[in-house]
Amino acid sequence: MVGDWFLSLLASGAIDTGAPDACLGSLAVGSRQLYNTLSCDSLLGFAQPALLAQPIAGSPMMAINSAIEVDLSGQVNAEWLGERYVGAVGGQTDYFRAARASAGGLAILALTSSTGRGASRIVPHCSRVTSTYCDFDVIVTEHGVADIRATTLQERCQLIAAIASPEHREALLQAGQK
Repeated sequence: MVGDWFLSLLASGAIDTGAPDACLGSLAVGSRQLYNTLSCDSLLGFAQPALLAQPIAGSPMMAINSAIEVDLSGQVNAEWLGERYVGAVGGQTDYFRAARASAGGLAILALTSSTGRGASRIVPHCSRVTSTYCDFDVIVTEHGVADIRATTLQERCQLIAAIASPEHREALLQAGQK
């Protein structure tokens, strides 16, 4: 899903504007400025997730999704905030799997390590699961990158706890040992 953040990426030069459909998505939700930009330029293409795994000019597919929380085993909750459903049809798992199926592709989960109120978004166990630990390759927070490919459960726990907010790491590591 593309939002107004896409405009910031354009303004910063992070997107190759010389390549048509340099980015692919399945949904755009945002301001009038976003819609006007997308209707005038061919910077964003739209496709179904199953089609994205097919080679596009020899480029690997990179799927970047976010979540509400991720647990120490790498399970992802991207739809539930407590008991309230806040998700939408977005195809997170489809995009992750399409990226992993493309030659050289990478499935990336990107999220802040804590909420605005300071609660950890990296938790011992997710209350609900949108994507499983085998659906993506790396997790990115402002504290680093955890490459969880080909790791044991214990290694994964340590890698994920290491990118949590520093004030939550010890409690997460203790919870991971249980």
